[in-house]
Amino acid sequence: MEPILSFENLTFRYPDPSGKGEVTALRNFSLAVGPGEAVAVVGESGSGKTTLSRLAAGILRGGEGSIRFDGRELSSLTRRDWKMMRRQVQVVFQSPAGSIRPRMKVGAFLREPLIRYRLCPRREVEAEVVRLLEKVGLPGSARDRYPGELSGGELQRVTIARAVAVKPDLLICDEPTSALDPAVQTEIADLLHETAAETGAAMLLITHDLALASRLARRVAVLYKGRLLELLPAAELSRAAHPYTRALLEAMFTLTGGGAPPKGVEVEAEEAGCPYRGRCPMAEAACRRNEPFLLPVGEGHLSACRKNM
Repeated sequence: MEPILSFENLTFRYPDPSGKGEVTALRNFSLAVGPGEAVAVVGESGSGKTTLSRLAAGILRGGEGSIRFDGRELSSLTRRDWKMMRRQVQVVFQSPAGSIRPRMKVGAFLREPLIRYRLCPRREVEAEVVRLLEKVGLPGSARDRYPGELSGGELQRVTIARAVAVKPDLLICDEPTSALDPAVQTEIADLLHETAAETGAAMLLITHDLALASRLARRVAVLYKGRLLELLPAAELSRAAHPYTRALLEAMFTLTGGGAPPKGVEVEAEEAGCPYRGRCPMAEAACRRNEPFLLPVGEGHLSACRKNM
């Protein structure tokens, strides 16, 4: 079956803030997401996760390599194609407040795609707005409220309601719970899980949270300095092979115990060798010379580490 979304040898660079050359945000990244499949891309801040999500959504364009959605190369899409794709691909952002204009009532925010895409007869639009709100656990009366009158968790529920209203083929969720209180994070995670299951939409989940990744995704792709270091079934996270993935797991358990969070990745100029070698406790001289390839280490499990060869 053809993937709904695929990246092949994707490389993307930004101008270096110092004005000297470029900084590589993604390097030779390849990944395929099947129809109805949930795949999480995890990594620290600065690893390239958000760049990946913005490229997949068409917010960013350019780079080298290939991005295909539903068999179509994104770089070859016409303006009309992009308009159609906006319905098929919906994005749930980290900050819900940035998704809704402050002076737009919730009802107007939800009506907009229903009318634009003619998803129901005009006379049924209000009833559909109420149904969407109730589906995400909000009362129908919320349609008469402004964004500033809702909590962060309530706003995120509204953005999810709008995303699923158009019955998308792909949901891109970029840190959908990180701006919310811990108790609300669990509620939104449950809602996303239920939504994906009910709609049959595929999901590309961008997160630094391995617990969320294992809860929502079937597979987990581990990104570091723009490189894919490990790809494995979410159920096998505890058996991670790459030292970086194991470090992320240890950091997660440290956080549970009240420790300090892991620091973000410092984006550097492109160099030879393993990108993780400077922080890896297992690094050796050969790690500076050669960048390891992704190789099978188990069923559906790939790792890019010399120690796994």
